[in-house]
Amino acid sequence: MSYQQSLPKMIGLVLVLLFLVGCGIGAATPTPPGAAAGTSVVIDTDMGADDVMAILYLLQRSDLNVEAITVAGTGLAYCDAGTRYALGLVALAGADDIPVACGREEPLQGSNAFPLMWRVDENSFQALSLPEGGTVSDQTAVELLISTIESSPQKVVLLTLGPLTNVAEALQQRPALVDNLEMIYIMGGAIDVLGSIIQVSLIQTNYVAEWNIWIDPHAANLVLESGAPITLVPLDATNQVPITIFFYEALKDNHATPEATALYDLLTAKPSIYQGGMYFWDPLAAAILTDESLATFETRRFTVVEEGAEESGHTVVTDDGAEVRVAVSADALRFEEKFLSTLNGGVDVTITRRAADMTITFDGSGCTYDGPETVSVGQLIANIDNQSQKNFGLAIVRLEEGKTFEDLDVWPSVDKPPWAELIIFGVASPGGRSTLVADVTEGPIYLVCFTAPPEAKIGVLGPVEVRD
Repeated sequence: MSYQQSLPKMIGLVLVLLFLVGCGIGAATPTPPGAAAGTSVVIDTDMGADDVMAILYLLQRSDLNVEAITVAGTGLAYCDAGTRYALGLVALAGADDIPVACGREEPLQGSNAFPLMWRVDENSFQALSLPEGGTVSDQTAVELLISTIESSPQKVVLLTLGPLTNVAEALQQRPALVDNLEMIYIMGGAIDVLGSIIQVSLIQTNYVAEWNIWIDPHAANLVLESGAPITLVPLDATNQVPITIFFYEALKDNHATPEATALYDLLTAKPSIYQGGMYFWDPLAAAILTDESLATFETRRFTVVEEGAEESGHTVVTDDGAEVRVAVSADALRFEEKFLSTLNGGVDVTITRRAADMTITFDGSGCTYDGPETVSVGQLIANIDNQSQKNFGLAIVRLEEGKTFEDLDVWPSVDKPPWAELIIFGVASPGGRSTLVADVTEGPIYLVCFTAPPEAKIGVLGPVEVRD
């Protein structure tokens, strides 16, 4: 935020452990634009909690045949826990004939890794009550990928939800696999937006990389350069689908299946999931696989930077890079309703957004506000629109009693004043957009704009009154 000593520290204040989202499932729905009826799908996952949502969504669709699930040991969950959860999901979905295997637990090159505390948490999954599944395949993840894709009588759609270690290794061993791949959908990367690893304060210099690509950037390049058809679902699109209290409230009223109830119970136990800063990363990629009308796409050429603390994992657009189709935007409300409908066996679900959206626009010299002067207690949605060629940051704050707009406006430093409470912080890269979701209580709030990383405060907006 404009008030912290460093951008990573500011984000660390408001973004808690990521990927803590639950499981959900729905019955089959009619075949949408996207995957054809009977499409063979292989899922490569790191078994984070948003992976759980994505996997259960796909397992319950009659238009898809999930042929195998491979776990990337370089991802959030270690192999033992990751395969156990995958088998439990398969059992919960009543599809216990799907083989599950895990791959190596180190990147093909380098030593990047998710924070230990995240991996330990993913190994607990205490909020999930999954049935006992079957046994792990005798094959490794790479062997299972190769055998499944090679033996499929039709071309396979491959969905990757974690680091690309397994997929890269399989394509290295069998380059001809690309001939039997209809498409690889990859949740990963950040093209025209800032990255996500800045959410950990120990990594203070890399503002450009997304976790799945950063963990094993060499593997990412191998997949991009394999010649396989690729659709990337990067942060550019997923930043537009935050998990909100409106989704939770709709789920509260619509959890008719055991699987939807499991998701409801998880979100109830962990309200931080929908209180701001978390997104439908993997579920959006899975939904796009089934219905590409949920997103808009552009064709880009890019490569992945493999070295350097500040650039490793950066998906750089370049004329000589691999040609990839990129999802650049997403229809958040329609995605949420489709996802929740699937969780509830195909019953139509309507999600009502009661909060008035606000938009904060940065034009390079200053920031402007478009939104109501008064909002209701509860959840606030703030859209950041950066129309400049600079990184733009926005802080939403509350002031101690006795402090005013003028005090905030004249504060000379980018450090946080001791009398200001940070509600939420967000950034948007040049030409990019981002969405913030925050819970707000009664009283005035203020919007502080700055160039980021924290270089200069460029404006204070408000107050916006919050009333019960």
